[in-house]
Amino acid sequence: EEALVALERLTARHLVLLNPVRSDYRCRHRVISDLVFDKVKEQGELSEVLAGLAWALATKTGTVLDRYSRTGRFLIRILSHEFLLNTIGFMTARDIYTRLEAILGGDYHYWLQRGSLEVESGDVRKAENFLGAARSLGAGDFRVNTAYGYMLMRKAWENPSDLHAEEYLNSGIDELELVIANSGQLSAYSYHVLGSQGLAWIHRSNWNRERKRE
Repeated sequence: EEALVALERLTARHLVLLNPVRSDYRCRHRVISDLVFDKVKEQGELSEVLAGLAWALATKTGTVLDRYSRTGRFLIRILSHEFLLNTIGFMTARDIYTRLEAILGGDYHYWLQRGSLEVESGDVRKAENFLGAARSLGAGDFRVNTAYGYMLMRKAWENPSDLHAEEYLNSGIDELELVIANSGQLSAYSYHVLGSQGLAWIHRSNWNRERKRE
């Protein structure tokens, strides 16, 4: 009786599903894992879990990621700057990247994500160094070029009164327009960066109204 009551509670919470045809139950593993993930995050233990998991996966993949292996794809998901920023915050994400440098320092995707984190929420000078490493290791990848163009426009936005601000701005625009021309059909992200950072610059710059409209 106790087990039946527990089963009914799990069914009511949609953690298990009843199959009326076969009269059996099926676990909803994704829903259960999401609940566990949220609980670990709530308890403040997620950063150590992710750091340990990333380290274990990185030691299995080696210095250069195999993007087609299951382990490589899993590690790429964990290394996503957006994922880390949204789940554990900027400072903890920065610490995880630092801890992984000894293993993944030879892979451009690692530097791409580390640099993108700094562009979004950190130090644009560090971002420039990290993305420069990504460009030297992964030349020709449109995602690296998009991030580099983003960094240049962000650099201009951070200090619009700098003598070189417009130079950074134009270089970033040129970089993104080249990505759009060559790889725009693969991802809409370069369009988003060009539009959002262009508007951000307009709101912050001291250009006159006509120049802003143009």
